[in-house]
Amino acid sequence: MSKFSDRFNEICNSSGKNDAEIGDALGVSRQTINAWRNGTRSPKQPTIVTIAQYFGVSIPYLMCRTDIRTEIKPISADTLAPDETELLGLYRQLNAKGKQNLLDNARSATYNPDYREDTPSTAIS
Repeated sequence: MSKFSDRFNEICNSSGKNDAEIGDALGVSRQTINAWRNGTRSPKQPTIVTIAQYFGVSIPYLMCRTDIRTEIKPISADTLAPDETELLGLYRQLNAKGKQNLLDNARSATYNPDYREDTPSTAIS
């Protein structure tokens, strides 16, 4: 599996939803879903995040950077560990450029197996 369209088809088909339902949930037309499925168009970065969240998969999985289907499990703010709360507090102190730098570094770290947890990824709900 090496193309977004292949992976997108896989997760769409396994969801049991039709293209119209998926398009409604993602805020795009059925024609756009069709274009993503057949590889004539690809979604932009903000939409990639939305797609991953909707289907509950990691962005690296969605973008074919890994074949390990890491499920994204929502968490609430009251279940954050102290270091996660600290990280969020530090993030909120940064300007836009600093926030982007922190996110870029965090994303890079997730690709390094020496820094990864064996547990599934999570997303704040």
